[in-house]
Amino acid sequence: MTKVRGLLPVVGAVLIVTAAVLLLGFSDTLNPLDAIRGLGRVVTVPDFAGSPLPRAKAEAENLGLKPVTRSAFSLTAPRGTIIGQEPVAGKKARSGDQIELVVSSGVNRTRMPAAVGRPIAEVTRELGDPGVPIEIIEVSNETVANGIVVAQSPEPDVLVAQAGSVRLEVSSGPDSRPVPDLTGLSVEGAAFRLGKAGLLFGPVTQADDPAVVAGAVISSAPAQGTKVPKDTPVALTVSNGPAPIPVPEVTNTQQVPATEVLRAAGFLVDVAGQLVVTGDPGVGNVFGQNPVAGTPYRPGQVVTIVVGRVPPPRRAATTTTTPAASSTTTTVKAATPTTKAGG
Repeated sequence: MTKVRGLLPVVGAVLIVTAAVLLLGFSDTLNPLDAIRGLGRVVTVPDFAGSPLPRAKAEAENLGLKPVTRSAFSLTAPRGTIIGQEPVAGKKARSGDQIELVVSSGVNRTRMPAAVGRPIAEVTRELGDPGVPIEIIEVSNETVANGIVVAQSPEPDVLVAQAGSVRLEVSSGPDSRPVPDLTGLSVEGAAFRLGKAGLLFGPVTQADDPAVVAGAVISSAPAQGTKVPKDTPVALTVSNGPAPIPVPEVTNTQQVPATEVLRAAGFLVDVAGQLVVTGDPGVGNVFGQNPVAGTPYRPGQVVTIVVGRVPPPRRAATTTTTPAASSTTTTVKAATPTTKAGG
């Protein structure tokens, strides 16, 4: 009995050693725990760049890796060769892991579209998908809207590739331009100058200004020299001239002092005559005025005064004799009263 009991530890040890050997035999990593967890052996990923796809796949499978592929265009690599991989060369992987192989589809070529007159975003989408490099130049243009292609190189239908170059000139719209100097111009003159500058005639506001003649431009908004886009409306402030003042009272005064009073107030004077008999004390007297005294009137406008005048002297009759005629013909011209205007 004692001998049998002493053999049991020895038999147990032999069984443990045998199990360990069997686990190591089934483990690629010589780690019994990897065998228990089902993990493959560790391998170093080779560099597949430049290899034909069939060779790269076979080599990966020999290492226990599972190759998957995708295609991409290449300027230099022949069609069907490897141009990329993941994991990259030199990385560690376990047998059974997946490796992605990127396969060259060769140089991509696409037909150059007709780009002129089309939005740049639309054209670049057509060329960007195949990977064609595009040079975009912005140019100002008075007639073509912003973002529209105005020139292209190469011409439509030419085959271009990633190695080629496409140049597109794109309108940035009209350049901004300064508001011209409009001060002192008439409304018509200001409108002409704005049109010549590529700007629009905007709303007009009237304002009193003793320093600017009536009807002339005082200022603009935006102000002179401000840079604005084409077709921007420019508003104008136009002078009414000086503010209205009451017309002085000049009736029942003589013409000369009445005229001086009105001119001193800034008004222009027009004289209308009213006939009176010779010797009448009303000769030279102001009988009336228009506008009447106290009326608000702008300096520079005309005030008419009515002044007493005597009729002009009548002209004597004239006789014309025709020598060859047997009778004498007399022509009498009647005198007509006239009204003389004076200042």
